[in-house]
Amino acid sequence: MVRDEEFFQGMLACSKLGALARVHAENGSVIEEKCKMLLSQGVTGPEGHVIFGEPIAAGLAVDGSHYYDKDWVHAAQYVMSPPLSRDPSTPETLMDMLAAGELHLTGTDNCTFNCHQKSAGRNDFTKIPNGVNGVEDRMSVVWDRGVHTGKIDPMRFVQITR
Repeated sequence: MVRDEEFFQGMLACSKLGALARVHAENGSVIEEKCKMLLSQGVTGPEGHVIFGEPIAAGLAVDGSHYYDKDWVHAAQYVMSPPLSRDPSTPETLMDMLAAGELHLTGTDNCTFNCHQKSAGRNDFTKIPNGVNGVEDRMSVVWDRGVHTGKIDPMRFVQITR
């Protein structure tokens, strides 16, 4: 982990070079406090892991409604970072933003866990290992949701998947 000052200096260096910084940035202290707050409110299941919208393969393919499935094992399989948006229109919106140039890349949260590993968080969502497969699926998901539907052309596909 780097301090905020180091991170900021890195961003400035990228800016001077005209480079696009690709980082996975989180604030562990804030995340820990938010988890404590949710647990104190009685939120212990996968629904406690909902938020954001980043164009990862999973977020382009499905929405966060799976977090609320009555089958805990099914719901836990969708716990990843960033979390899937609960809004069912998010996958299409993200693809529209990629097509319009408002978003510039796609990624994955490729870090797979089996059902046994995910079950570590059965009574505390903060203990569910975060991650799903994605490296193998990203290209086909973006092609299917983008090029196949006519939202993007093959050139844009290369730009957002390189």
